[in-house]
Amino acid sequence: MFIRWLFHTSHLYRFGVSFICSISLGILGIILWFNQGFFTYTLDDPYIHLALAQNLAQGHYGINTGEFSAPSSSIIWPFLLTPLARTQLGLYWPLLISVISSLGTVWVYSAIIDESLQLEGHNRLIIKKIILVWLILATNMVGLIFLGMEHSLQVLCVSIIVYGLWQYGRTHHPSRYLLGALILAPLIRYDNMAIVVPALLYLLWHRANRPFWIATVTITITVGGFSLFLLWLGLDILPDSISVKSNVVSGHHKLEELWLNLRSAWRTLPGFWLSLGGIGLWGLAWWRKEDQQASRFACCLGLGVILHLLVGRFGWFSRYEIYIWTAVLLSLIYMVGPKLKHILDRQPIGRISYIALLSLLLVSTPYLLTQIRTPLAANNIYEQHYQMHRFAVTYYQGPFAVHDLGYVAYNNNDYYVLDLWGLASPGAFEKRRLGNNQQWLAGATQEREVGLVMIFDGVFPDIPPEWQAIAKLNTSRPKALGSSEAIVFYATSQESAVTIHNALKDMEPALPANISFEFE
Repeated sequence: MFIRWLFHTSHLYRFGVSFICSISLGILGIILWFNQGFFTYTLDDPYIHLALAQNLAQGHYGINTGEFSAPSSSIIWPFLLTPLARTQLGLYWPLLISVISSLGTVWVYSAIIDESLQLEGHNRLIIKKIILVWLILATNMVGLIFLGMEHSLQVLCVSIIVYGLWQYGRTHHPSRYLLGALILAPLIRYDNMAIVVPALLYLLWHRANRPFWIATVTITITVGGFSLFLLWLGLDILPDSISVKSNVVSGHHKLEELWLNLRSAWRTLPGFWLSLGGIGLWGLAWWRKEDQQASRFACCLGLGVILHLLVGRFGWFSRYEIYIWTAVLLSLIYMVGPKLKHILDRQPIGRISYIALLSLLLVSTPYLLTQIRTPLAANNIYEQHYQMHRFAVTYYQGPFAVHDLGYVAYNNNDYYVLDLWGLASPGAFEKRRLGNNQQWLAGATQEREVGLVMIFDGVFPDIPPEWQAIAKLNTSRPKALGSSEAIVFYATSQESAVTIHNALKDMEPALPANISFEFE
């Protein structure tokens, strides 16, 4: 059915599908080659959602049985994974959702290009293909697929919102897919509110009262209802992952944190280009002020940029800001489409290709590097986090502590996981922020009778003196995120030291090639 439908779509869309599928299959092949046939995602975070989904399938919201926690930044994503979470297909279900979402995003990209650039020359299809490839690479689409998280779905949702807003401005008839995307967006990720709020203001600006109130009331009920659910479980009003990762949310001086977040954004290359994109939208709003729809459209999307710069984050394998970056690029194509059409109609293909490549390298270098480093990042997860999981579940078989929650808690782990970073262990984040590492680390592990601690070297500057470093895990390849940190296995007592040492020795012959334990 999909193949039959595909042949009835535009030639541009079929080309985009072929391009992204070819690149993705090539990267998948390299990942399997690096990992000796074993598939892993590029970050440890998707395994948090998978572990949560496995517990959700049994009616529990949290990582450890009997202890509620909210380690996911997405409301709906763990529930989407739940139906297959405890089956053998559960590991690959996020990958399939991401692929389907990306194919949907390519369709939206193709529609926007077709509508915005009514080219007339005989090279018009080639030019559109160049622009489509540019967008696919510039928005890290392939990299997002192998994250195994909600970001591919997030980008699809945001793309639909941009597409739907522009269509509404021309037809004054809000589509169902626009309304559905507005309602779904905050459930996919909270930071989508940076797009949803300006979109709702745009509808209100155009006196689209009915869709405005339907979306506003539904979002309030769904997002507010989830917060009430968390409070009912005895947790905070927002998920722990948001509090841990956002100083704006967890900080006590909100105005100061907003300013610091803005300064931090400007120091990154994506933050710099995103800021210029927002300025460009505001400038285009003034330039096209005679076209009220276009001017209001640009103003609202420019507001979304400001909101993300103030509250949002950047980086972590190019995933946090990608939704707003995508929205800006699509909005700019809409705004400059008529002018760009006249320029492209007069330029030879060679010059257009050269300019496209140069501009891609200029504004999207971090996203290109992310996609290039995707196989290496997946291999890092295989050689570190998956091996930690194997050791804890198969060889050590007891409660343990980590600071990087994910694979260690996933798939047949029946032992208590103490999350020292604070995503899954209530109270750990506040204690970590207060300092006194030695005191609270020792107290937390003693309280839970944790004998094994597996953390990256240097994460906690003050290790309790009674902890004994048993070994480090040496990997075969460098870290994709540019860190040279190694995983250190600590024993919290002399009794556990013997157990851990013997378990590491038992596992040593079963390690993959070129991976080894360096015993202290």
